[in-house]
Parts: sequence; structure tokens; C-alpha cells
Amino acid sequence: MNAMKTLSILLLAALLTGCKSGNFSPDDIDWPDVDWDDMQPTPPQPDPDPDAWSTVNWTSGSWPRAAREPSAALDVIHITPSRVTFAHTHRPGWPRQTVNGVSCDAIACFFVWRDTRWHGGKFDWIRTGGQSVKTLANIHDHYGGLTVPLSGSRIAFAWISTDGTRRTNLAETIWP
Repeated sequence: MNAMKTLSILLLAALLTGCKSGNFSPDDIDWPDVDWDDMQPTPPQPDPDPDAWSTVNWTSGSWPRAAREPSAALDVIHITPSRVTFAHTHRPGWPRQTVNGVSCDAIACFFVWRDTRWHGGKFDWIRTGGQSVKTLANIHDHYGGLTVPLSGSRIAFAWISTDGTRRTNLAETIWP
């Protein structure tokens, strides 16, 4: 009797989730139309506060000479305490550097808003072509003096070219 109940529940669940037959083939399920490749950030925009970049308190590295205006766009799509998912535009012409045998064209920076300005700096490298997901382990390990913010804190990410002359916008979000 329990097996019959279980089978009935599974059949009902399959029908409710869009399965068109009782064969439970993934091809029979009406999957939502999401094209993850089309997820692109908005074109590069000036930072909401144009002076924010020039007043960064650098705790790790220092790139105050990076272009005043962003040349590539960066958006935070999702963040957990252990990883962040980005959408980004391509960065043609950004110089490359080999780091531990891997071609990189950007430095990932992390900032926390405190006392009317951003505090932070480098937390990782970005492989040539970009990386949609980065672990936040270096922040938790206090790399370069970085600290884990309190939940609900205003934070931002930016990518800077390896030569320190180009950058993305400050992609702001809230720490989970």
C-alpha cells in the first residue's frame, strides 16, 4: 500500500511540474526558457559617486591611477558568504599576465563601505576572458588585511586591469 501511495505522489508531482507522459524523461519536462549565455550586465556606466574611486582606502594593493571612468561593466548577480556570481562585459585590450601558469587580465577587488568611503583591495586574480563565479575564501582568510563584513553591510566589487590603468564600475550589493 505504501509503494502505491509513493508512486501516486511521484506521478502527481511529475504531472504538476510539466511532465507530459508517465515515462519521466527530462525531454518531457517543460523547462523554463532561460538563456544563461545572454545574461549580460548593462554597458559600462559611471560610478554613482564619481569621487568614490579616488577616495578608496586601499588595504591590499593600490590602484588609484586606474581610469576615472570604467571601461568595462561588472554586475553582481548573486552572492553568498562563500562565493559571488558576476555578469561582466569583455575587456578587449586589457593586458595579460601569467600567474601560476594561468593567463589573467584582471585583479578582483572587494570593498566595504565604512565611514563615508570604500575600504578594501585585491582579493584574487581574474582569468583572461573573465570568471562568472569567484570564491570568497581569500576574504575569509583576511588576505591583504581584508575583513568579512557584518551581514547587511554595503559592499562592492571591481576588476582592475593587471597594469592598473583600466577598471570596471564599482558593482555594489549587500553582504548576505
